[in-house]
Amino acid sequence: MLCVCVWQFEFLICVDNSGSMAMKSTAVIESLVVLLEVLRKLEFSFAVSLWGRDPGKLLHDFDRSDGSEPFNLKKGQYILQNLTFDEPSKIASCLNSMFEKVWPMEIPKPANTKRLVLTVFDGYSEEFNTQNLGPIRGKFNCNMGMLLIDDNRKPDIGDVLKAVCSEDCHRILDNDQVKMLPKQIVLLLTTMFELSKKELLRDAGTLLHSEEIQRAKVLAPMNKDLKGNETLLDVRGFVLLGKDALQEDSDRGMGGGRLMFFVSKPDVTIPELAEARKDQKLVDAVNKVDLERVKEWLQQHADFYKQLEEDMLHTSLCNSTQDYWDKTVKELSAPIEEYVAVLEEVVLPFNKYTRKRCALKGSSLHLPGLVKAVISNFTYKKFFAQKTAGGKRNYSVCFALDVSASMNGHLGHCAQETLICMIAALQEMRVEFSIVLFGQCVRIIKTNDQVWSPAVLWTLMNYRASKDTMTMDADGIDVALQLVQRGDAERKVFVLTDGYGTCGQRLPLVLDAAERQGTDVVALGVGADRKHVKHVYSRYVSALLPAVVPQGLRALYLEESIPDEDEHMIVRSSAEGTVTEVLANPSALFDELQADLSREREATLVRGDRPDVISVDIAFCLDCTGSMSAWITAAKGQILTITEDIAPTIQKKHPDLKLEMKFCLIGFRDYGDPDQLV
Repeated sequence: MLCVCVWQFEFLICVDNSGSMAMKSTAVIESLVVLLEVLRKLEFSFAVSLWGRDPGKLLHDFDRSDGSEPFNLKKGQYILQNLTFDEPSKIASCLNSMFEKVWPMEIPKPANTKRLVLTVFDGYSEEFNTQNLGPIRGKFNCNMGMLLIDDNRKPDIGDVLKAVCSEDCHRILDNDQVKMLPKQIVLLLTTMFELSKKELLRDAGTLLHSEEIQRAKVLAPMNKDLKGNETLLDVRGFVLLGKDALQEDSDRGMGGGRLMFFVSKPDVTIPELAEARKDQKLVDAVNKVDLERVKEWLQQHADFYKQLEEDMLHTSLCNSTQDYWDKTVKELSAPIEEYVAVLEEVVLPFNKYTRKRCALKGSSLHLPGLVKAVISNFTYKKFFAQKTAGGKRNYSVCFALDVSASMNGHLGHCAQETLICMIAALQEMRVEFSIVLFGQCVRIIKTNDQVWSPAVLWTLMNYRASKDTMTMDADGIDVALQLVQRGDAERKVFVLTDGYGTCGQRLPLVLDAAERQGTDVVALGVGADRKHVKHVYSRYVSALLPAVVPQGLRALYLEESIPDEDEHMIVRSSAEGTVTEVLANPSALFDELQADLSREREATLVRGDRPDVISVDIAFCLDCTGSMSAWITAAKGQILTITEDIAPTIQKKHPDLKLEMKFCLIGFRDYGDPDQLV
């Protein structure tokens, strides 16, 4: 049953790009990076705009289903490059123009959507008054939040903010408190989100507590999704580059590489299961299997591939697709060998035997063994028969790949490389498998009884990075459980995900159902970004790179004792817990982040051989690529100014200090250019 009410949150981030913000540019850029990453991980739909000259500039629109590219590293870099802080300040005109662009008046706001606007500025604008800004919030039906960096000390500034912003959704920082900007932005974001939740409970409480359980649609692949771009499996040059350096860094730490992965403990139970079991309606819904619905999925899937294979017969796609796959597998041949070894030895060992041999115990007699026992007057005791020869692997395996918005970028590429390696390994081992993708909906890409063909590969290759702002992980795993249930095969489901989902308490109930059915569900969180798998799965491997996943699987299945992730993770933060816990106490994370950012802004002085001499080495790294042509002259001028003025400035402030300064300049170009370094 599908729930008709799926709440959506749209965040519009507006940044003051006027000249008066130039002195705060570093803190603003740092804060924007933190904010966008938080929104990306929480899978909120967001847009980013700059205001200065009317009508402002929209740098990233909401991730809607219009064929546009989802937010990624490239778009993030584009946003930062457009922060010039050299425009006039037309706050009211720009906000009106920008709101009309992203939320056109002729298109009514959907009843299930909340609009939130967060603005960072310093108040230097003639348009900053109640008369100009007051009507905007009601006109566009949104919650407005403002963070003001106040260095002009206007006495009525607080009254204006109260009149313009939603309830308690404003913050004022003095100019000397700019370093607190990242933390204050997240606190403001939390306040705005809590206000929206309160409004939802007040205005639509009955709708939120509908009798229907929200479930994702389960679909076969669709022709409109197949654009012909080999994106999903295009990992070459992204994941592989820099892998050796990261491995070497890990090897220098304690344990010689052990820090590259972490696994769940053998005695860990499913997180939040006890709480989820209190909702009997939810328990009943999870335990109910609609067999007619399953047949409908599989029929849609079969119809799609029948048509696709007919279409591909008259094109060169079959050969080109297979060549692409062969080339990718060849490039990943070394890690694939490691996957084959660990899967054969500990994950998928022989579990079915076809020939009998003599044994000490058994339910039937082994005739050659019995003859030998009689001749030896029964000193030879192996005359029973057991099937312990002719080993085979009798497994039903399914891969569930998370393709939601939070998986875009490094985590997604690492998950894809892991999927390639595991598929290639199972093909070599002659073990059948199925594949599902899950985000806002669930798509069945391959079933266990379906042959691995160019049509299947073509379909998988063409599912590009998703813009889904929901992760229906419980539905993805539920579909995987239906696909692996065949005969007497041992069942395993591998979930490639970051652990961030939107199914709430349905996920632990689905995992519990899998345990009761005897299906082994293992989450694989692969990549250097922080992952959430340990908080939602009882069995998981968290690895920094796809190449070390085999080591993690070996440790998991052999129940090896390894250090705890919280103490030894290479890429980590002191903050742990669920999204709710982090938002409830953001100081645990953002105080440390704020201190780190402050330290990075400070120069470090290194003492020379003599105690009365300070030696400072300064290196300038200059981008000399073609895209810098418009700014290269100004950059060189800044470098010259720094080298000429820094020593006299320090000497003027500290006349007794003996200062020894050395400079160097490193110019770099694009990879593949004849002179990469200058």
